[in-house]
Amino acid sequence: MDVGAIGWTLIDGKSMKIKGMGTHVFPVGSENYGSGIREVSKKSLRTQNRVKRLRYNRKLTRKKFLIKLLVQYQMCPLKSSDIERQAFKTCFKNEGFVEWMKLNPYQLRAKAVDEKITLLEFGRILYHMSKRRGFPFGKRDADAKNNLLYTGIPDFNRIGINELEKKMKGGTVGEYFHSLLPSQNVSYQRTDTRIRNRFVARDMYVSEAHQLWNKQSAFYPLLTDELRDKLIGSPSDNSVTKGAVFYQKPLKSQKHKVGKCSFEPNKSRCSISSPVYQDLLAYKWISTIKKEGRSLSQVERDKIYFFFMRNFKFNFREIKEFLNAKSVQFNKKNEDIIYGSKLNCQLSDESIFGMDWFGMTLSEREDVWHALYFFNNRELLQNHARQKWGLGEDASQKIAEVLVDKRHAPISTKAAKNILYFLKRGVSYQLSVVLAGVKNSLNKVWDNIEENDIQFVINRVLDLYKENVNSGFIPKLKEFLLDEMQFSDQETIRFTSSIS
Repeated sequence: MDVGAIGWTLIDGKSMKIKGMGTHVFPVGSENYGSGIREVSKKSLRTQNRVKRLRYNRKLTRKKFLIKLLVQYQMCPLKSSDIERQAFKTCFKNEGFVEWMKLNPYQLRAKAVDEKITLLEFGRILYHMSKRRGFPFGKRDADAKNNLLYTGIPDFNRIGINELEKKMKGGTVGEYFHSLLPSQNVSYQRTDTRIRNRFVARDMYVSEAHQLWNKQSAFYPLLTDELRDKLIGSPSDNSVTKGAVFYQKPLKSQKHKVGKCSFEPNKSRCSISSPVYQDLLAYKWISTIKKEGRSLSQVERDKIYFFFMRNFKFNFREIKEFLNAKSVQFNKKNEDIIYGSKLNCQLSDESIFGMDWFGMTLSEREDVWHALYFFNNRELLQNHARQKWGLGEDASQKIAEVLVDKRHAPISTKAAKNILYFLKRGVSYQLSVVLAGVKNSLNKVWDNIEENDIQFVINRVLDLYKENVNSGFIPKLKEFLLDEMQFSDQETIRFTSSIS
């Protein structure tokens, strides 16, 4: 036997003679087998090739749709009958189309800024933009100052967006690229940087397309707003699906890939930056603090909660000073570094919401968080902040710079709310999980229980835990739920599954 093979032998059971033998070699399941990091799965290569085919087909479909529009409005030398009668690829061999493609798009783009050009020339510009249309980079996705698209790659002479914007000096991308071309009747001189060896944002191309459209529409009544929306989209449309030239297939939702909750297998995990989970993290840490061997009072917990939410990084000495308890004994060291809630710290800053942030309901805070989570366009987010939340110009600019952590917590939103319910009452996190299971098992029945009965359940569970922490707490808790709480078998099963 070997790693990639297995030997076999056939023996006659009566005579015990060997009838045959051989070796079966298993086919290698990877390319470049035994080559270390160069070894890749065959399935990986199939995936890469499939992605290439999909991308090629989508680009061809988009170009075909654009060509049909250009032909329809006399902006391409082809005829509609040619496209319908022939295979689409053969249309590119048309003599008129070949001559149309020979037109210098950079020269036309520089000329169209100030002068009138023909419709065919304008169509050539739009077709060129559809092929070289820049990166659809969302400015809120990451820090632009540290992103390679903006800083460039000096090792490969790849110029970034920041340097390109400086060299454009307020002009269009087409004008700047045309200025890099060698002048007529001047010998070509080799340069280290090609024209296209630059990172260009798609917003630059969109801005140039609208500038050229506004100029040329003054000469041609055919260039209406309706046609503009079909070709390059409306100026007010900030979606990625605008116009045939800049159309981008929307990304598929990846929600199905989010893991399931540790306590509720049918629920997806919540985001680590969601308001509910941030509150849970705050109260979870607060529940570990002991003052002179006792738990904190409700007033002290609420004070520390606001301090936790308004400070991103602090030490425990600052907490003691905040509580006016410098000489009081706590179970934490003064030098312990604690990381608070960065998101709440930013949103509760006086330049955005201030203390009004904590006066909002949970639903209102979740609306703000959802906007910060899903908006990729800074301008759209600023407009939303002014219209929906009544923020001023400075505050809307500040909130557009706030980035949220898009990682996921180990539990669902529902589980977080149930656990938080008991953490706010001063119960430890471990027992809050157990009590959250009780609350979840009762569903809507819990909402109708009076406050005295809720406190009785909490106290009884705490007593059971103290009495049976070493001898088996869960069996005693089940007995309590069946006998005193009169749980049904279904509710008991639901409770057991929620804490396991």
